[in-house]
Amino acid sequence: MKWILYIAIMMMVISCKVNHHSQKNDSVLDKPRVDKIIFLNLNFSYDSLLMSTKAELIDYKIVEGKLKSEFTSFVNFEGTALRIAFYDDSANLLKSIIINNPLFQNAEHFVESGEISRTFVRLPETEFSLRTQLPNTCSFITVSEAGDTDQINGNILLKIAVGD
Repeated sequence: MKWILYIAIMMMVISCKVNHHSQKNDSVLDKPRVDKIIFLNLNFSYDSLLMSTKAELIDYKIVEGKLKSEFTSFVNFEGTALRIAFYDDSANLLKSIIINNPLFQNAEHFVESGEISRTFVRLPETEFSLRTQLPNTCSFITVSEAGDTDQINGNILLKIAVGD
């Protein structure tokens, strides 16, 4: 009789632990991961006296949603690339996108021989917009000049703290 009472008490203790554990996991699963899209609007200008590019934040907007597909590199002109990098609170790189510097535009024109010629034109100032998926733990974004598509040269043009 004591053994039956002992087994019944053990079953109740085990079932309480299992119930408590499953309730804890359910509460974590109940919080859905919310995907976010960020719309960045930037102004780029070139200071010919200092021979440097400057970037300013016009505004940004964060909305819930998910992009169907996304590119991480938009570079066509070597040596004029910019890197937009997304970091968490610990300054760990979450994601980066390489883009052409919007101040450099490719202009096409006809030459006397009737062929099309291409030249680079540096604009004094222009606006640029970017829509991309925002990593969930992102706390700040940097815009930097990039020497090639894999590394930052170290010239950070702009740092943006994000929060919604």
